[in-house]
Amino acid sequence: MNSRILVVDDENDILEVLELVLREEGFEVETASNVDSIFSKIEEFHPNLILLDVFLGEYDGRKVCSSIKTNNKTRDIPVIMLSAYSSLSGSIKEVGAEDFIPKPFSIYTLIDHIQRQISA
Repeated sequence: MNSRILVVDDENDILEVLELVLREEGFEVETASNVDSIFSKIEEFHPNLILLDVFLGEYDGRKVCSSIKTNNKTRDIPVIMLSAYSSLSGSIKEVGAEDFIPKPFSIYTLIDHIQRQISA
């Protein structure tokens, strides 16, 4: 069975590119452009990993990550956070995220980080 990845970003262009690239790499992919649907998507899709942008419009992805990590049903799902602000990497561990990738990133870097988290 292929690993499932939920990608959460408020920029549709990024969602489309990540979905295309991850499908090409053999992953099953579901996307969400807002935080309102995250928990329902997690419940329906059962992702093995979540890629989560730090800035989601009016929402802070770090708070979303914290909610995921404090929920008994979702806390064991690895979360990789993404941001153009590499200075935020230190605050990522505080909210329970397993990893951080600064934007822009290469596809090889992204796949490497995903593989490490899924196989951990």
